[in-house]
Amino acid sequence: MDSIIAFLAEYFYLGVVALALVVILWFYRRRLPELAIAGVIIAGLSYLLSILATDLISDPRPFIQTGIAPLIQSATDNGFPSDHTLLLGIVAAVITLASWRTGLIFWGLALLVGLARVYARVHHLADVIGSFGIVLIVLGVYLIGRQLYQRWRKAQIAPKL
Repeated sequence: MDSIIAFLAEYFYLGVVALALVVILWFYRRRLPELAIAGVIIAGLSYLLSILATDLISDPRPFIQTGIAPLIQSATDNGFPSDHTLLLGIVAAVITLASWRTGLIFWGLALLVGLARVYARVHHLADVIGSFGIVLIVLGVYLIGRQLYQRWRKAQIAPKL
């Protein structure tokens, strides 16, 4: 069981990212420019917020606090937020823009990796929740910004009376 958790915690995220690329290119390729722009914006803002969160919240990794060895190799830096979970949350957010049903699958995969990293003793649950929180905040800001931009564009194109 530990070897499965170790795999999920350390390497599975790479398969999820690859799967997301295949899904986007296979099913949503007509929306590729829109999803690529959304991905850059959501990833950039999420990354900036994660840097801010890292500076504001200190959360030593569980294996440092307890002295119990983790299941996988890990950095000894601040554990908040979980970078693996943040990355997969960003992927899930972009997929959600294309299809909320498919997005739910990717949110579930992100949660699976996050929980595996908790079980592997390289993150606390708060680190995983924090990553989801950051991405969800950024996704909300993106959706509001997109809606405002679309209204503005519509007003610019509308005939002036």
